[in-house]
Amino acid sequence: MSILLAIDYIFSLVVCLLTVCLYLIQKKENDEKQNIILFIGILIAVIIFLVQPTLKFFGKPSELPTLNVKITDSVSLEKHLELSKQFNITELAVKNFFKIMEQKKVPIDDLDDTFRKIATRYKELQNELSSSMLDDQEVLDLKNKAKVALNKGDFDLAEKILNESTTKSIACFKRLEDSANKCRLSTAESKMQLGDLSNLQLEYKKAIAYYQEAVEILPEESELILAKYLFKLGGASYYAGDYINAVRVITQSLSIREKKLPLDHLDIATTLNNLANLYRSQGKYEEAEPLYQRDLKITEKALGPDHPSVATTLNNLASLYEFQGKYEEAEPLYQRSLKIKEKSLGPDHPSVATTLNNLANLYESQGKYEEAEPLYQRDLKITEKALGPDHPSVATTLNNLANLYRYQGKDEVAEPLYQRSLNIKEKALGPDHPFVANTLNNLANLYESQGKYEEAEPLYQRSLKITEKALGPDHPSVATTLNNLALLYESQGKYEEAEPLYQKSLKITEKALGPDHPSVATTLNNLANLYESQGKYEEAEPLYQRSLNIKEKALGPDHPDTKIVKKNYEGLTAKKLK
Repeated sequence: MSILLAIDYIFSLVVCLLTVCLYLIQKKENDEKQNIILFIGILIAVIIFLVQPTLKFFGKPSELPTLNVKITDSVSLEKHLELSKQFNITELAVKNFFKIMEQKKVPIDDLDDTFRKIATRYKELQNELSSSMLDDQEVLDLKNKAKVALNKGDFDLAEKILNESTTKSIACFKRLEDSANKCRLSTAESKMQLGDLSNLQLEYKKAIAYYQEAVEILPEESELILAKYLFKLGGASYYAGDYINAVRVITQSLSIREKKLPLDHLDIATTLNNLANLYRSQGKYEEAEPLYQRDLKITEKALGPDHPSVATTLNNLASLYEFQGKYEEAEPLYQRSLKIKEKSLGPDHPSVATTLNNLANLYESQGKYEEAEPLYQRDLKITEKALGPDHPSVATTLNNLANLYRYQGKDEVAEPLYQRSLNIKEKALGPDHPFVANTLNNLANLYESQGKYEEAEPLYQRSLKITEKALGPDHPSVATTLNNLALLYESQGKYEEAEPLYQKSLKITEKALGPDHPSVATTLNNLANLYESQGKYEEAEPLYQRSLNIKEKALGPDHPDTKIVKKNYEGLTAKKLK
């Protein structure tokens, strides 16, 4: 009996008891008429006591037919059929509803509500089984079978079939997931290839966008492919002048490869080499050196000490030492690199020419012009023979040989080499290529040194325009051209025009390469020199000091560039003392 039913009985009982008490009191007073009235009241109270709870049980009719059947093991067939028709449910289903309610010990007063809830859920499930979110015939067939089992009231069978359907759906999901991942891999690969296409056209910003998309599309589990794409993204970022992002993504690539590959894997060596190149470009020589050393160790172990890849790493490490002014450490590395390449590739291979060029450059930096010249000449001969007289690599060697003649004061020999280099580059690469801008810059510098300012200025302007368009306004190469154009204006006494160019060059270089890069020190030195020329000694002094500190830290006190800045600073100090 429910709590509400019990309350009804108690209330009726209290009313009866109160009525009997009044009757007994009145009887003592011998009022016959009132006794009759009280007797009738007692009778009414008793009737209420007996009838009211029963009325409560049957209650008010609802939208679905009510149920007043006691749950037993033997509900009549007629009752099943009646309920089946009333609720539009199969008889077997109704019978199973009763079994469920009996097993769950549903209270008799909750029977109606529970039955209707089960019936409603049953109908909802029937509707759900009539459709499927998955267009798979096997799954659809299984759901139809489950619906048949449900209609028969065989819930155990329906559950079994639905579990089978779930298994099929999961398998289908995995197939689709695998297919989707393959599609993502293919899409990412296409984006990567578009990046490669842009890269070979020197459209670095476009390449960066494609590589970035490829990285974002890749499935999470494709870590080694991600490392490869990050490596490419880093290379494009470097050539676009975004050294900070280049370091970030190549460091990420290295981290993945070190996690997924053996530590002596050649892909790790390649990544170490490129990261070291980036640090070298930023003037972070101390960070670069151990990476080159580790790269060298891996490559020698994997490929042997005389492999061309070992020669490449030796060449890069030698280049690092050259930047630092450690010429005595650089030379034997260049020599060993050259020997390996000549032995493994032959004396006339273009890669041999590259090392000859680098060794010549080292001798040039040391003022050993007589030792440098035959190396440049041999480099030029090999390159012309192997690649043809109009190849861009020939133009590069001509440019470098012209630089050497300029240092020797042989301007009349240098100029036609610059002109030939420029013609080859414009013809092979187009008039707006960054390599064209480089030779324009060098030719302008030659005219400037000869006092041909009117011929030099348009070349600098054209070089600046090409570089800004091809590489973006914040590329280090733009800063170099701005610096050179400022020097030209300074030479002409156009100080007001020179100063903002130096300032802009300094801002770009600091942002791209960091505040402690040797190139920053060079621009600081030039700006200080401008102020000194104007008699602004107080403005010049801190710039010389900062330039000298950077050069000493990055290159050491014995480097030629450091000595130049030191001499300038000491000259200023002497002027102030007069």
